[in-house]
Amino acid sequence: MNYNEREIKAWLESCFKNLTQIVVTLVGHSEKGDGYMGDIFFVHIHGKNGGTTESYDLAVKSSKDSDILREFSPMKVFFNNEKYFYESVFPNFVQFQTNRGLKNPFKGVPKCYGTLSGVKDVLVFENLTKSGYCLWDRKKPMTRDHVELVILDYAKFHAVSVALKDQEPQNFEKLVKHYDIFNDLGRDNKNPMLETLQNAVEEMHDLLQNDLDQLVLQKWRNLKNSIQTFFREMLSYEGFKVITHGDCWNNNFLFFYDENDNPIKVSIIDWQISRLASPILDLSHFIFSCTSENDLDDLTKILEHYHKCFTSFLTQLGSSDSLYPRNQFFDDWANLSKFGIMFSSIVMKVCTAEKEEAPDLAKPPENGQFTAFQFEVANKKLLKQRMRAIVSCAAKNKLI
Repeated sequence: MNYNEREIKAWLESCFKNLTQIVVTLVGHSEKGDGYMGDIFFVHIHGKNGGTTESYDLAVKSSKDSDILREFSPMKVFFNNEKYFYESVFPNFVQFQTNRGLKNPFKGVPKCYGTLSGVKDVLVFENLTKSGYCLWDRKKPMTRDHVELVILDYAKFHAVSVALKDQEPQNFEKLVKHYDIFNDLGRDNKNPMLETLQNAVEEMHDLLQNDLDQLVLQKWRNLKNSIQTFFREMLSYEGFKVITHGDCWNNNFLFFYDENDNPIKVSIIDWQISRLASPILDLSHFIFSCTSENDLDDLTKILEHYHKCFTSFLTQLGSSDSLYPRNQFFDDWANLSKFGIMFSSIVMKVCTAEKEEAPDLAKPPENGQFTAFQFEVANKKLLKQRMRAIVSCAAKNKLI
């Protein structure tokens, strides 16, 4: 990762126009295995604002320093999508909640100080780690307290979409009119990501060959043949939709703890593939990426917790709790949770890999194929353990 102090200083001067004599100090950066589609620099800055000195701890996210990558990967589309979330979507959500005087609104995203477009695309955020937030260890499933905290925030976030559409339909339609990252990327069935998913499903089938019943394994393997159809139907889906997060794996949640080490707040990061879609996509992606075997055995209670939090927050926002009935929610889960189940075959490789094994997720396709996920995980025992629980849960609940 290249660090150009002059370049970063220029970015920050554009974001903090009220500061002069800015001094920038690099305090860290993202590492291979963190799973971010860009470079992240952690910096401390201070400067003069009139007669006073101001200082900030920041996370500066920029597109990769690679001409080849910028040419062959859709990085600008991803960055533009995240900029739109911070410049338009989230401010609208904040205003909508403020107008209704909520005591505990959804606010679980880092503060964004500014965005820049050019040869490189840049977003500047508060550095949450300096406020005591930290990542959960990606190699371990989250505890139930962590899971329920994330579920609560997703329920609140999704409910804001529904209430906004219900009460201010014209504002909502204007907000989401062009908010479709997959449309911007193209809707080609030859998308190399689909082939990557098919290969990952097959790889997990082979890995679990001696660990699960053959009937269960055959159900899992059948997913491979349904991926193209599922994604085609998902892209044309016209059912119950909200603005989603889209990238719901471990490293996109930072937690804040009380004095007894209980998680009490979560901040959700990386909104590059946020879009209008079914809330089940977020929910299934998160559950099958982050929960333990014990909690997967308690899947129905977790889903009930989400729906209860969703309807409760919806009524606080002033809309009817009947806008997404329980039966419809569980029907949608039965039909669409394959999304998270499929992606678990990729996510679990990243979660169980050592740093030196982990892929560069921004690596461009080679010969039309994503090669970033073609790597070996040394800790096969851990990978088997995580995937066995997921496949078993999916089969037991008739989701595959």
